[in-house]
Amino acid sequence: MVSSIIKSSIAFALLVAGIEVCAKDLECEFRPVFMNVKPGENPYELGSEDLSAETRDNLMMILKYYGKDVEALGQSNLKISCDLYSNLDFLVSVTKKSQDKTWLKQHEMLKKTYKK
Repeated sequence: MVSSIIKSSIAFALLVAGIEVCAKDLECEFRPVFMNVKPGENPYELGSEDLSAETRDNLMMILKYYGKDVEALGQSNLKISCDLYSNLDFLVSVTKKSQDKTWLKQHEMLKKTYKK
């Protein structure tokens, strides 16, 4: 009996700690990432963190499609895991897809699946 109470208490403590870690994981504001075509400069360029509502919703849907945690931050921003900035190629791809009407049309069903 005492053993099961101790095990339950430990499991609960780990659950609470895990939830806190996950909540803190979304600490960075999303900024669109573009390939920089200027020779001799950094190959990546960050866009503005202020997004149109449509772009924000598209980005949110695409990030969720790829299994990434994302949260709306006001009307024109997103919060993402800072770890995503370690893969700038992925963020370039997500940025491109958010502006690609053909890709969005082909994945129209995602809008219903990944509502805000």
